[in-house]
Amino acid sequence: MAAISVREISKEVAARKTVDGGLASTHVYVVVCSKVSDGPEAACDAYTLPQPGDAHETAVNLYVSRIYARPTEDRKIFHVYVEYETPTHRTLQPNPLDDPVHISWGTWVRSEPTYHDNATPAGALLNSAEDPYDPPLMGDVYESTVTIIRNELVYNPVTAQGYKGAVNSDSTTIAGYPVTAREAMVVRWDATTQERNGYDYWQVTYEVVIRETRVVADDTITGWDRSAVDLGLNTLKAGTVARIQIEDGAQKKVDVTTPQLLDKSGDVLDKGGTPRYNTWRVADEKVFAALGLNI
Repeated sequence: MAAISVREISKEVAARKTVDGGLASTHVYVVVCSKVSDGPEAACDAYTLPQPGDAHETAVNLYVSRIYARPTEDRKIFHVYVEYETPTHRTLQPNPLDDPVHISWGTWVRSEPTYHDNATPAGALLNSAEDPYDPPLMGDVYESTVTIIRNELVYNPVTAQGYKGAVNSDSTTIAGYPVTAREAMVVRWDATTQERNGYDYWQVTYEVVIRETRVVADDTITGWDRSAVDLGLNTLKAGTVARIQIEDGAQKKVDVTTPQLLDKSGDVLDKGGTPRYNTWRVADEKVFAALGLNI
């Protein structure tokens, strides 16, 4: 169980003030583990990473307060987030349910296949023979995350589990940020028991990732809807499936052996045409208003 590679990809993904008047920032690392079974624990324990309590390399009075890892599509590779905060000592409320809510914003970095450039109109990314790259080129995508920590009287793990991985079914506002339907996903809803001044309560942590609706080439992809470029080995015309053919060096028709870009109607996309995307609604949809996250 070991990390074999550590690379820092961002020194200040997030920088913010805390409710205590202190400062906080987040650094992001790419950690490669030796095998899939190592898991996020091994990624967080990588020997070159800062550890809880370590001082920031340049900022004064910033120390590591939290380290956590998220897997990428390659389950041996993790994005590890190292959070720094200023130690503070605030006056606690007699009733912990009256404590202020902690809100922090950050960035979730992920990789996805890229099939087109950003020109207008968008052009397909093709090799010199005008074929799509196989495997496709990859690009980084940056999405906003908001973490909300507050004290609550009740925590229901069954309800929380039902929301993890779910998206908002209608427009809502989260920590003052308006989102339309299916743009916000709950990726964390955890809680720990606490006791203070004779009160038993839960310290609850919500984490939501916001994926905004975007126009990709000629198609609109709503939030967390799953999308994939339209490509394949066959065409579908008038209900008939046929293998795509191209001319070889002897000008003979031969079956293609690599997927070709399609036009969303079942036919081959014209050379140099704008790639088209298919979309599906796959995430569970929940009403987010009940969570009370518009703080």
